[in-house]
Amino acid sequence: MFLPRTLAAMAGFLALGGSSFASPFPPGSIQLIDMTNLVVVAPAPPAVDYPPFTVSRGAGYDGVAVVAAWRTDLAPGYVSLCTGSNLGGGWILTAAHCVEDPSGQNVTTQFMARFFPDNSGSYTDFMIGNGFSVLSAVHADPLYSGSVISDHDLALVNMGVSSFGAGVDTYAIYTGSYTYNPFTFVGFGQTGSGATGAVAGTGGFGESDRHQGQNTFDGFYSAGVLLSDFDNGLAANDASCRIAGWCPAGTTLGLGGNEASTAHGDSGGPVFVAPGFIGAITAFGARSSADIDGVVNSSFGEFNGFVATAYEQDFILGTMAPEAGSCALLGMGLASLALLRRFRKR
Repeated sequence: MFLPRTLAAMAGFLALGGSSFASPFPPGSIQLIDMTNLVVVAPAPPAVDYPPFTVSRGAGYDGVAVVAAWRTDLAPGYVSLCTGSNLGGGWILTAAHCVEDPSGQNVTTQFMARFFPDNSGSYTDFMIGNGFSVLSAVHADPLYSGSVISDHDLALVNMGVSSFGAGVDTYAIYTGSYTYNPFTFVGFGQTGSGATGAVAGTGGFGESDRHQGQNTFDGFYSAGVLLSDFDNGLAANDASCRIAGWCPAGTTLGLGGNEASTAHGDSGGPVFVAPGFIGAITAFGARSSADIDGVVNSSFGEFNGFVATAYEQDFILGTMAPEAGSCALLGMGLASLALLRRFRKR
């Protein structure tokens, strides 16, 4: 089965307009949010652990960092809390909207990445902003304009080091085709239940805040944006089927107890389509009439949106050069998977 280039029905009905989708549904019935969490600089309370979603050290995700951006468009004392990942050579991959304002301008004055690299219970912080040019270190895709949904919502940050040290995993960028097989996303965002939504005060700067979850791509919203929905096994809350008409038998009702959704704080976090290969980053969430509770809060029936690294490979490779040659930015043909159609950049 091949993943269509776009969810044709969704593209026709859900044209982006301002902060919400324009659609045939009543005003406000489809709402859109990014997945940045604006938090006070002090660490948030520890998150509640939700097996099987907790991430232990040594599981291959120790190169995923909680990242924070001090920005001039935020109130004093607040930072933009997101997730990033190590591409090697001191480069962090995250979302452009984590470091830029809604007009697409770089407003970051300081940037921190925190890794949890070993079994001692310690963490390692890397900070730029004092004595290091943030403007020259933060590289958002120049085509990013600040929109919540964008093919170009991706950024690279050079932390001014050659390595983040032993124990910090390094990841490769996936540039191949996309499948319906389950993927794993990792982030430091809020946690909760699909029945009630994300819980305020969870997520943050601690190792216990790092979680993983699984889902499957349902299709492309646009050339560089992939969508998944948060299924609970009920047709009434199957957003892709109800809203986009994507209802192939046996593929629409989710992964059971392994099904998960992104939430605030997961922005910029990696989506692993194979061990060590990042196929996309978390970008936004959206709800529609399939949502279980009528609130944009990562509950059942909502959409997750991701920016595909295959679409952004030219920006990534060009920005990291000449380091890119040593950072395993490789295409990967997953011969064992049912291949889907290949991206074609417009």
